[in-house]
Amino acid sequence: MKLTIPRKEIKAAIAGLSRVLPKRKFLPILQSVRIAVENGKATATTTDLDQQLTYRFKDFDAQGDGVVLVPFETLKLLNGGLNSEPVTIEAADGNDVIITNTVAGQSVPRRFATIAPDEWPSPMTAADVGPVDPAFLTNFRRASLFASADPCRMILNGIFLNVTDSGDYIVATDGRRLGAFNTIKFPLSSSCVVPASKFMTWTKLAGDELLIGHKGDADGGWFRLVTALWDYRCRTQPGTYPNWKQVVPADGGAHIVELSESDAELLRTVLPKTFPGHDAHCAPVKIEAHADNRVSIAGRGGDDKSPSRLDLVNSRGVGPAGFITVDRFKLLDALAAGFRRFAFEDEKSPLHSRDEAGGVHVLMPVNGAHSED
Repeated sequence: MKLTIPRKEIKAAIAGLSRVLPKRKFLPILQSVRIAVENGKATATTTDLDQQLTYRFKDFDAQGDGVVLVPFETLKLLNGGLNSEPVTIEAADGNDVIITNTVAGQSVPRRFATIAPDEWPSPMTAADVGPVDPAFLTNFRRASLFASADPCRMILNGIFLNVTDSGDYIVATDGRRLGAFNTIKFPLSSSCVVPASKFMTWTKLAGDELLIGHKGDADGGWFRLVTALWDYRCRTQPGTYPNWKQVVPADGGAHIVELSESDAELLRTVLPKTFPGHDAHCAPVKIEAHADNRVSIAGRGGDDKSPSRLDLVNSRGVGPAGFITVDRFKLLDALAAGFRRFAFEDEKSPLHSRDEAGGVHVLMPVNGAHSED
């Protein structure tokens, strides 16, 4: 086997494959990339045993079929140079590989021993796939903002693809807040929980022709996503996802806050580190809706005798005066997901929001914080 590809293909493959490469080097073979020429196709694959990602080279010249394993760190060394310069990967005697890198017009060959290709893990189950609207990826990334990071609640670490007779939803929750998106139909026969992986949430992952599929089994099953360049497979999480619909309030509320884009940007700038209380437990910030339709936020540091306030001059409140206190970082996630119109009944009820693209967000308040202000 001898495979010649332009450097730009190496760079494109590395950018995605690195998102599946295991951080812990407990199995040396998993730090390698499977380079294969089979049936007229050239591919590069990596796996961590729970995920498998394959990049399909689109611009290549191949002589003969074959498979070699190349350390990922060795592939990374090929990043430098012009995109158009060729790189050749060739199988040699035994398990040796010869990589010829072209730099400034000069060919630089390197020969080294690698792990035998037959030690590579068996391919993961390939679920049948069907077309889905490309908006699936956008909504998956939006939902991932609300997934749990608690290793003790594995099922909440993933994204729930909820298939129902009344519509399909992309859902995530950490028990304190929830995001759900209902805009497209899935080509799936049953619901599943897909990991919020670095690859699935990669902002550069896109495709006008997007295919997804799921094959269930007693251990949860397998999810698959296919684009023109990528074939991604992963295990889905077994177990029963919480009945998320029961915590979604009806639309509307006694108090409504409509944030402008400029004020949303202001909050993204000042809340993380500048506005008082950012380093307190739960990082509380109080959203105040005033009787004269003004909107402000209040925060207080641990040594502050009184809260600081910031008027959101381009936003407006609807309804009587009221306030609610929430975790500012969870509020920032809601803003990052595009939510701008928030409603609540009182300071102990959930803050909830709906957008015009089928999105729903629910955030539980930080009860007791600032209630004396």
